[in-house]
Amino acid sequence: MTEQEFLDGITLLGTYYGKDYSQLEVKIYYDMIKEYSNDVWSNAIKRIIKNQTFAPKIAELIKELEDSKKVTELSIIDLMVKEGYFKRSDIELKRIEKEYKELKQKEGVSDIELELKEEELKNERDRMDREEIRSIDKAKMWVLNGNIPEWFLKDMRDFFKKALKLGTTKLLN
Repeated sequence: MTEQEFLDGITLLGTYYGKDYSQLEVKIYYDMIKEYSNDVWSNAIKRIIKNQTFAPKIAELIKELEDSKKVTELSIIDLMVKEGYFKRSDIELKRIEKEYKELKQKEGVSDIELELKEEELKNERDRMDREEIRSIDKAKMWVLNGNIPEWFLKDMRDFFKKALKLGTTKLLN
């Protein structure tokens, strides 16, 4: 976040709680939290005002920022799910579907052969669904544990930028 975005937020907190932050406090607070995005900062301020009776100490502010960051990151993962990011390649599924269609069109194919191919098709779809769910769960675990791999963090940032361009950031709040 920029220094001005921080100042806007700390001014809002000060106004709401009737607290005058000294220049030293403002400098210390900014140095401690400047790496957070403005979206996370804005969400944290809203949550603090909604839930706290007194002006937050720096530790409380950082905890709220971390919580807001996780909420934002989980929302990005939800967006990634909706966009099909976690879907696996369906090459094998397409191969089985093709074989199934060919069998249906072929004369003299027994019902048992068709049922076996239908079962294979169902099993492949189920396997793909399980893999997708496992990948989503793993991504959420990374967020909650605070150890997101760099490659996945890059993908999350790309999806967030895409959401900003499409105006779908409402999904992230």
